[in-house]
Amino acid sequence: MSKVRDITLYDFDHTIYRGDVSRDFIIFAYKKLPSVLMRYLPTQVTAFVRYILGTLNKDEAKEKILGFVKDMSDLDDILDRFWESHENKAENWYLEQREDTDVIVSSSPSFLIDPIARKWNVTVIATNIDTKTGRLIGRNCFGEEKAKRIRGAFPSITFAAAYSDSSNDIPMLRLAKISYLVRRGKLSLINDYSDMESSMFKSVEFIRFIIVGGVNAFIGLTLAILCSLLIDSGIVAFVIGYILSLPVSFYLNGTFAFKDLQLNIAKFGRFLLSYLPNFFIQLIVVYILIDHFQFPKIPTYVISIAIGVPITFALLYTYTFITRRRA
Repeated sequence: MSKVRDITLYDFDHTIYRGDVSRDFIIFAYKKLPSVLMRYLPTQVTAFVRYILGTLNKDEAKEKILGFVKDMSDLDDILDRFWESHENKAENWYLEQREDTDVIVSSSPSFLIDPIARKWNVTVIATNIDTKTGRLIGRNCFGEEKAKRIRGAFPSITFAAAYSDSSNDIPMLRLAKISYLVRRGKLSLINDYSDMESSMFKSVEFIRFIIVGGVNAFIGLTLAILCSLLIDSGIVAFVIGYILSLPVSFYLNGTFAFKDLQLNIAKFGRFLLSYLPNFFIQLIVVYILIDHFQFPKIPTYVISIAIGVPITFALLYTYTFITRRRA
């Protein structure tokens, strides 16, 4: 039987620290050492883009984005100066209840959190990056990996409480007797983990969907314009172009935006159903703008696409494609 210990678990970024400490440190370091850091900007940008596109995993991306530390001979001094100017981003509610038994569990690098943790006299479990080589040691401390690391450090323990801002930390939160959601410095007791669900419109899938949407929009727009050269009715031309673009849209959304490698006829059917609201919304917009306000065809098609994108993504995200949700 697990024993309850008077230990509290805390996520760091956006929980007890206002913002993302890795991002703040990169900006700070650029200002202090622009000659060194500018050499890494192309690598960092490329890594971020590849992560968004799904060709680089989170561990690999983090290593490439933070690998510049290996060229910072005065890293300890820079970290001291960083925390002198950023310690005020620690949440007051946390500082008021801080205890020596606290454990900070973060996907941010340990070398970055350790200095402030030593000042607070608390324990840190975080992503380990070798500052001499810039390489990750082990896995990125994220999601289920957080829970594994905690269990390894404190086997057979149920913790008194846990705090986080993100659904990514549900595995960690489940280790505690009670857990709290932190949003903009405000705390609320978590009774149902569905309350923790992050907005789908902030997900990596949404960014990929926007990219795919741009390609689909170009294809649909091109087909609609070509059809409009042969058909007098702008509405009919739109409908034909829309229908012809659907198979390509299904393939790109499935394989690229949602990383679903099990595409089949059943999913194509659900895809078509998911697109019906988008189709009717766009059709209504096209009908009103062209028939009632005599808008030009091309601007009308563009406006209708922009209105339908969020609704379409929500339906594809929840109904059509089976994606590996972050737990």
